[in-house]
Amino acid sequence: MTTRKLWDHLHIISDFKLDVDGPFPAPLPEDRIGKPQRIPYPQEAIKFRPYGKNIAKMIEKATLFEDGPEKDALVKNIANHLKKSYLNWNRDSVNDELITDHLKELSNGKLKLSEDTRLAHTNDLLARNTGPGSSTPQNQGNNRRKKFNPKNDKSSNFRDMRNRKKN
Repeated sequence: MTTRKLWDHLHIISDFKLDVDGPFPAPLPEDRIGKPQRIPYPQEAIKFRPYGKNIAKMIEKATLFEDGPEKDALVKNIANHLKKSYLNWNRDSVNDELITDHLKELSNGKLKLSEDTRLAHTNDLLARNTGPGSSTPQNQGNNRRKKFNPKNDKSSNFRDMRNRKKN
């Protein structure tokens, strides 16, 4: 911090009432900067909050694709992502029909899953969400400490003491 800044802070902290002869002139109260203006947060209408606005942008881009296997694979991946996002917010099981309805509504009826398309199973998606680095504990029961048993301790002299002949 510069020396000038320290002297300016001294004057500001004293509410400009301190009369000292410093190496720099006292700042004027009018020159003091007020609170910064509030930055407006972008308020966009999101139809389904669990999915977010990025998935809406992905769906918008997917509607521009020409019909074919590439578009079908993209729509299936988007639907699986919708299902996974839904399960992040709601731990209940979700059926594929609900995800299909949400996909239709988000795309304004432009994207549809074929009748024979099956999305990833709920258990598979939940299992992927509980891997390392997730917020859900993976091995809750394995965190217990084992009780000490001297019979199993290889570094212990317990066996020697037990096998020793009594005099």
